Amino acid sequence: GGLYQRYGKVYIRNVEFKSNQSNDYGGAIYCDSSDGLWMIGCKFQQNRSDDYGGAIYMNQKNLYLSDCSVISNTAVKGGGGIYVARSCTIGIGGGMVIRGNDGEGSMDNLVLGSNALIYNHGLNPGSEIHLRSSSDGNVKLGGSLMSEYQLNNYFHSDYGSLSLTETQTVDTNLRASVFSGGTTALIIGAAVVLIALVGGIVYKRKKQKGGAQ
Repeated sequence: GGLYQRYGKVYIRNVEFKSNQSNDYGGAIYCDSSDGLWMIGCKFQQNRSDDYGGAIYMNQKNLYLSDCSVISNTAVKGGGGIYVARSCTIGIGGGMVIRGNDGEGSMDNLVLGSNALIYNHGLNPGSEIHLRSSSDGNVKLGGSLMSEYQLNNYFHSDYGSLSLTETQTVDTNLRASVFSGGTTALIIGAAVVLIALVGGIVYKRKKQKGGAQ
């Protein structure tokens, strides 16, 4: 409709996608590249797909949205707002709004295909994300970095249930919770925490030494 990404990394900031249309997938954007699509402060309104993904159809990994709004888009089939195909990923952060879109049945807003994952990169108050899975509708959200407050205030089920689930700790330098209708994991930046602790100890020792002088 508006943009087809086949190869290469794409970074888009403060762009409005409005009144685009596709006879196939992705009314505004069809992402078919695993290199990454980053969108910051973008708006999607009144886009239409005659198949899946009224605003965005994600067929690969590494879609990241921050401070974006996806409102009043339409898909004849699933994902009036965004459709994330099976085994693909979407990262969300900042003030995210995905609501008021229209798809087949209750597949109106953000629809997750089988084994698709969402990464929480730090949602801000005021976020409103309406979602469901493409199968039974049920979505499990990561527990330790996903509080009941976030569950009850940021996420809304279009169909099925939303629930917190157990998490698994992984040693990596990326800090994000991963939650989906199936596998759930918690990723904690252990190396970053260690560096912060060491830095605090060094600073304290220097301060004490300076006071002695």
